[in-house]
Amino acid sequence: MPAGLPLAPDDLKDDLARRQGGYGRGGRMLIEKDAAQLLGGVMAGQTTGAPISILIHNRDWKAWRDRDIDPLTVPRPGHADLTGAIKYGYADLRLALERASARETAARVAVGSICKRLLGAFGIAVKGYVVEIGGVAADLDGMPYAQRFEASEASDVRCPDPGASEAMRARIRQAKVDRDTLGGVFEVVALGLPPGLGAHVHYDRRLSGRLMGAMGSIQAIKGVEIGPAFANARRPGTQVHDPIVLEDGVLRRASNRAGGLEGGITTGEPLVVRAAMKPISTTLNPIDSVDLATGAVAPTQYERSDFCAVPAAAVVGEAMVAFVLADALLEKLGGDSLEEMRPRFEALRRGRLDELAMDNAPWRFGIEADLGAPQGRKGKPKRTPMANKVNLVLTGFMGTGKSTVGPRVARRLGMQFVDMDPLIEERAGMRIAAIFEAQGEAAFRALETALCHELAQQHGMVIATGGGALLNPTNRALLGSTGVIVCLTGDFETIMARVGPATDRPLLDADDRAARARALLEARAAAYAALPHHVDTTGLTPDEVADRVVRLWRQQTHGG
Repeated sequence: MPAGLPLAPDDLKDDLARRQGGYGRGGRMLIEKDAAQLLGGVMAGQTTGAPISILIHNRDWKAWRDRDIDPLTVPRPGHADLTGAIKYGYADLRLALERASARETAARVAVGSICKRLLGAFGIAVKGYVVEIGGVAADLDGMPYAQRFEASEASDVRCPDPGASEAMRARIRQAKVDRDTLGGVFEVVALGLPPGLGAHVHYDRRLSGRLMGAMGSIQAIKGVEIGPAFANARRPGTQVHDPIVLEDGVLRRASNRAGGLEGGITTGEPLVVRAAMKPISTTLNPIDSVDLATGAVAPTQYERSDFCAVPAAAVVGEAMVAFVLADALLEKLGGDSLEEMRPRFEALRRGRLDELAMDNAPWRFGIEADLGAPQGRKGKPKRTPMANKVNLVLTGFMGTGKSTVGPRVARRLGMQFVDMDPLIEERAGMRIAAIFEAQGEAAFRALETALCHELAQQHGMVIATGGGALLNPTNRALLGSTGVIVCLTGDFETIMARVGPATDRPLLDADDRAARARALLEARAAAYAALPHHVDTTGLTPDEVADRVVRLWRQQTHGG
């Protein structure tokens, strides 16, 4: 878990209480009042980046501490009693019973609560609700997910459909009378996910497999599907696959029958995971079994249990989905703290058409010729997209929009954005104006050149320089060696309007700021004009400037 995530024990208590609730739960829920203690990895209300240690006490252990345990030798059908004894050679089935118990899901829910807080920091919400119990199915067609989330919390069977909720309660009441148990189906939905989490290139990183494995690890879960998978299996492909449409420059799905995943990768649509829970195996009515101590036919012995645990399982399902998604998000973003992760999240591709670099030109794998560079006509190396200039460097006079346009360009291209001036301030531990005042401009320019050396070794970045950085031929050569340099320009009136009365620009520290700015611009005009590519920002919005920069970069790196 990254550092800097606000976290306190109270942040876990609601989900722990939700896991213990739900109509149909058994006597154990009257004994345990789960509360989590945070013993490590959290200081002063924030995660530190160290492993988080959580303690949840079992109250019931005191009743067993000084007591002789009656032997359990009759395995219950549907439990891990017999399979555990066969695998591990237990002399008493209670060793399997206790460890296989769903009591351990309290820890899963506590961890899931932390994962949901991490996801929530990026606008991602995960919620579970019940769609079926004992053959009673909810009618949720047309009900928005946000409404489902809210309505399910008002239902003691965690079902958003009030009519179905009442029918489910009636079925559970009848199961109690019949001394039986009921199963059902719950659904977990994640909203706000960016496209691109997961991977299709490694089988074990496909989110579909990871989610189904996590959901299937919950006790009594016997079936998992992404979206309406089993219903889709009965339909022809033209009625299953979601049409792709272009809306305001963004590629979207006209429907979501894929459940938010394609190729094991998130599509940006709501992620929908369903799980089927079998009826609880421990029933008041005995079921035929065999006493392993004698070999005689024997009925099962009742152990304290639930009549229906589907509402609670939906909360556990939330935790497991949140755990997998938090893991996938950390894989995608990297970073040791929220502060590092946030700009990377903002720079992710969001399915915009202009983010996708399509060459639209023939090419070859090149493997059949040799294992080196792809071959084109007459044996010459065939052009590989973005083979040489992989960075995009934005420069220009102050007020031309480098820091504003840069993140937009990075987001469209799926690249990391670096703003040199704030990075220099962060490393120096002081503002640029303070560096100028305490150490002089030469010291600042030295820091600038050192950073250019470092960035010249990086790839796949959008770099916004300070206005004077590339006046230095060394800096210009360094950043130009691995990137396309684009100079943003603007008329003087536009520049001054954008600069405004800001006091953090030491080069404008003069009685007549406008005169000082005009003189500085004129002194730099020839150097800016000598740069290879220009975009005039006068009269354009930041998005319009970003679009022009992206087109220019693609022309230079993709030849069109």
